[in-house]
Amino acid sequence: MTGAADAVALAALAVVLAQPVTARLAAARWPHRAPRAALALWLAVGLATGLAGVGALLSLGLAPLGGHLLPGLVRCARALAAGGDPLPGWAWSVTGAGLTLLGWQLAVLARSLLAVAAHRRAHRGILDVVGTWEQELGSVVLEDPRALAYHLPGLRGSRVVVTRGCVDRTERDELTAVLAHERAHARGHHAALLQPFVAWQRTVPFVPAASAATAAVALLTEILADDAAVAAAGGPATLAALGRVGCGGGRSAADPATLARIRRLVHGRPGLPRAGVLACWVVAALVLLLPTVLLARS
Repeated sequence: MTGAADAVALAALAVVLAQPVTARLAAARWPHRAPRAALALWLAVGLATGLAGVGALLSLGLAPLGGHLLPGLVRCARALAAGGDPLPGWAWSVTGAGLTLLGWQLAVLARSLLAVAAHRRAHRGILDVVGTWEQELGSVVLEDPRALAYHLPGLRGSRVVVTRGCVDRTERDELTAVLAHERAHARGHHAALLQPFVAWQRTVPFVPAASAATAAVALLTEILADDAAVAAAGGPATLAALGRVGCGGGRSAADPATLARIRRLVHGRPGLPRAGVLACWVVAALVLLLPTVLLARS
């Protein structure tokens, strides 16, 4: 049966992407040399894993109708419209599992997005009361002696927030680096890029690869923001700012992600050759294309 063959291929793809590919990609150092292309690859791997997992169950469930997934869905819909029962009991169970998995993934993502949106609304309300907008800095300043900085995403515009301690305890070029770093997060919508991986981790918290993927993507967004800081203030100022401010939010200087960022700045941010970057984009496209072709063919 063609549907069964598709199910086997999609299941194998989902397992390979979710475990060995994700684990190897999370442990690799080369993504730090091409963070933008590596982010595209991560997004392709995440989306392809979800498509393949759901598609495997649906293809297997509709296999008794013959053909691929889309023709099977059409035949199933027509039979149901005519009052028939086109599938045996086991096939209905497998199809239901596929639809449940899809619904679960979407529900976890929606719940995560709604929770984050509510938290950000409350945070903006607090900033309106306790923060002071300083035009010269183009950011909100909090009267806090600690040296901290962050950006708060929002549909009505992101806000860059720094503490008075950050302003007072950093040199001018270091503060420029801090602000450029946070503005890069805002421009790149890095928080939105991270949310699908956070949702994946919450969907399957028992899968180590899910947490590894979330950490790897978060590090890549920090590296991209570091690059923006270097462009605005130079490498030495960015490195100094990372030491003074970048370890906030509960992270220590010995945090692996912080160490990776420091190591990259110290070694001059070596990039991948152009051929390597192009290969990364091509692989990302192929990874996403493979399950799509298996699911969409007629």
